[in-house]
Amino acid sequence: MRWSIFMGYFFVANLCLAQLTLPPSGNNQHTEITQHMGIVSVTVNYNSPNVHDDKGEDRRGKIWGKLVPYGYNNLYFGMSSEDNPSPWRAGANENTTIEFSHDVVIEGRKVDAGKYGVFMVPEKEGEWQLLLSNNSTSWGSYFFNNEDVVYTINVLPESSEYNEYLTYNFYNRELDNCLLKLEWEDLAVPMKIEVENIHQLYVDNIRNELKNYAGFKYDAWAEAAMFCAEHKLNLEEALDWANHSIEGKWVGQKNYITLLAKSKVLMAMEKDEEASATLKEAVFHPTAVIFD
Repeated sequence: MRWSIFMGYFFVANLCLAQLTLPPSGNNQHTEITQHMGIVSVTVNYNSPNVHDDKGEDRRGKIWGKLVPYGYNNLYFGMSSEDNPSPWRAGANENTTIEFSHDVVIEGRKVDAGKYGVFMVPEKEGEWQLLLSNNSTSWGSYFFNNEDVVYTINVLPESSEYNEYLTYNFYNRELDNCLLKLEWEDLAVPMKIEVENIHQLYVDNIRNELKNYAGFKYDAWAEAAMFCAEHKLNLEEALDWANHSIEGKWVGQKNYITLLAKSKVLMAMEKDEEASATLKEAVFHPTAVIFD
């Protein structure tokens, strides 16, 4: 008896220690996709099930409401229970996760930078709920706890062309917004992601870059000033940058580029007389380039 207990303990202990790399459960391939909006990145990490299962069974018409049940459900494992039902894990296997390098806005809701577990509450009709949880390391929804949810966002599913694999794709990709869609079988769940004050983010980034190698080059200071002038923001500091490109110790050079940068900033500040005089100095400077 003691020998049997010992061997049983030994077997279980070794099972717990085993860390083998095996094919994904159910052939649900691991996928990661990243989209950039300027300097802002959005990364979705998920496991992708097929409409046809690993035995080739066609599950068309059996995905929504069956394989993926509507609402919250008791999964009879982990923390999932009648008192703590679970949403859908928005993928397969481990948590689907989404990570934002900067603060964003999703369907009008402000979301802080960070990494979140992604869950969804599907409904037969009308809007679904997108849940972003502080728990991004669990296995699926088995250990879902509503107390970990930091954002609840309403999203409206729509019909789509057939997709064999559950896939997250980015569409309408612009500098300050994009459309993220979960697509599977004949349904898509779109989520609009926006970045507020994208140009200000660039200014903040430029300010840090000027403290590094770029700060040793006069043209970097001039380029920073011109960027602010073009977008009419941060103009007081931009004027300092323009002046530094001209007069900065060890760095500054008075030439066509630096004078032009200063004139553009002054023009954006509506200091027209100073802008005109500085532009004239730039145009008649020996370094000015005349184009036919």
